[in-house]
Amino acid sequence: MNLVFLAALLGLLVGVVGAGMGGVVASLIPTATRRQQSILLGASGGIMLGVVAWDLIPEAWNLSPIYTVAGLVTGTLFILLLLRYESDPGAVTANVRFTKTGHLLGIGIALHNFPEGLAVGTVFANDPASSLWWELSLLMGIHNIPEGLVVATTLRLGKTDWRSIALTLFLAE
Repeated sequence: MNLVFLAALLGLLVGVVGAGMGGVVASLIPTATRRQQSILLGASGGIMLGVVAWDLIPEAWNLSPIYTVAGLVTGTLFILLLLRYESDPGAVTANVRFTKTGHLLGIGIALHNFPEGLAVGTVFANDPASSLWWELSLLMGIHNIPEGLVVATTLRLGKTDWRSIALTLFLAE
């Protein structure tokens, strides 16, 4: 099998399995109250924020402060642009707002997962015998669990059916 294809497949698998596990966790609580779903969202957001604040940003800063600032500003502007779309005054019901937010989260995660997949695939293609790609895959998979949980829980708050949630999670990866 072509090594590049195998590397791409590995990157996809890492994302789908991690996000899928987050979706499974969300589905295990089918009758969760809004309070319980809020706790899940808060915990997932806290995990992701912690990874970014205490791992990704300091590491990026050590590599290049100017590119780190440029990336943070670009990402923030992109999110603000998405929020303008999300806060459409026509979306009057909470269900519609949660569904739109869930889809926007899925889009953001898909954009975020592209470089993750490239990282796993590049390490694997460079040295398939190395254990580094396995370790990186495991960490990325674990990192994707709260992402899947956030998307699934948000869509669930919007009363989205499970088939649509599963499709959104798959497409986000």
